[in-house]
Amino acid sequence: MKAVKMSTPAWITIVLVVAFVIILSMVFGGFFRAGDSDKDGIYDDGETQGYDIIVHYINGTETIHVSSNPNKKDTDDDGLNDFVELLNSTNPMDPDTDDDGLTDYEEIVTYGTNPLYQDQDDDKLKDGIEVNGWDVTLRGTTTHVTSNVSKRDSDFDFFTDLQEYNARTDPNKKDTDGDNVWDSTDIDPLWNI
Repeated sequence: MKAVKMSTPAWITIVLVVAFVIILSMVFGGFFRAGDSDKDGIYDDGETQGYDIIVHYINGTETIHVSSNPNKKDTDDDGLNDFVELLNSTNPMDPDTDDDGLTDYEEIVTYGTNPLYQDQDDDKLKDGIEVNGWDVTLRGTTTHVTSNVSKRDSDFDFFTDLQEYNARTDPNKKDTDGDNVWDSTDIDPLWNI
């Protein structure tokens, strides 16, 4: 029997046409149609209608309805245009959606943290504090330290980063004062006793 060369099956053509129509409707309708005053990629009605986001705080979550200014490409001036905020489900009216001390831009572009989670590693210490750090004073010398935003206990000394922050010890050293006793069990982790 001789093989017969066939053209594209009809169902594939139909699927391609339907997909093309769906893509066109997404581009020219819904959030992405004509009437985009600020040229940010979101049509004006979509910006004023807004969308819901879920923000995760240390003490729970909250669903917030957000919208943006159809006449301003970056409504909150955080360095992310409103379209990028929509793609990341962040609040285009608030430069720090999760109120952790880092702007949405810093979280997405600089640190790679999640702008919807106030405490990414769930150690009860806001990401902004971990990234920006705190001062540790030991024997009259002050050193600025930061902790790892992705680890609950940056130095694995059984003293969480929150405990290190509260005690003003170094989250990157198991034994801040160098007395051979880990901070988690030291009576005074900032003084050799």
